[in-house]
Amino acid sequence: MKNGKKRTRSASLAVLLAALLLSSACGEANAPDGQIFFSGMTLKNGTTLVTDDGGSDLIEGLGLIVVNLPEGSEKPAAGSGVSYVIEDRLGELYPPHAWAVSFEVGDESKSVKTSLEIAERIREHDPSNTVIIDVRTAEEFAAGHVPSALLLPLADLPGNLPDYPSDTNIIVYCRSGNRSATAADILHQAGFKIVIDAGGILGYAGEIIVPSD
Repeated sequence: MKNGKKRTRSASLAVLLAALLLSSACGEANAPDGQIFFSGMTLKNGTTLVTDDGGSDLIEGLGLIVVNLPEGSEKPAAGSGVSYVIEDRLGELYPPHAWAVSFEVGDESKSVKTSLEIAERIREHDPSNTVIIDVRTAEEFAAGHVPSALLLPLADLPGNLPDYPSDTNIIVYCRSGNRSATAADILHQAGFKIVIDAGGILGYAGEIIVPSD
């Protein structure tokens, strides 16, 4: 990638994690019987992308979480949607570790939505299995894009599907979120198991790459 101008994120992951752990006391107050309920998608390396925090302050804003399953449990397949019941505590790593009381595996190969900030965390946590695709035009891409993003305009996508393993973490984004939703549907229908719609770059507060001339 060419060198370019960068806009630095306002907070590091370390600061984010500290804030999340600090909020755990609030999470305990909202967790009857010491349990927390949330839903997520299993990524390629087994980490879970939180898709519904269940209203828990402990899980809210977390993005990624590693769930330790009850002994003898079979790990959900990559791309599975899973509903978890966990203890109301987290380990002090990133992604934080949680301990499941029970879980239920739902559908596989279902696209989900997240933010570009969380998409960046997925890429940083598992770069070898994660691809971020910008589905805007070449002109929009040149004006500024997310670090490590690859350009594949939506207009070209149906006839130029990416050649990645079906369980790759594929993240798509556009300008406002409309084209990324369409791209996610195309990729899902093409058989990719882990498709994540990160919406539009307009609301993104992280680093932006502007290629030099």
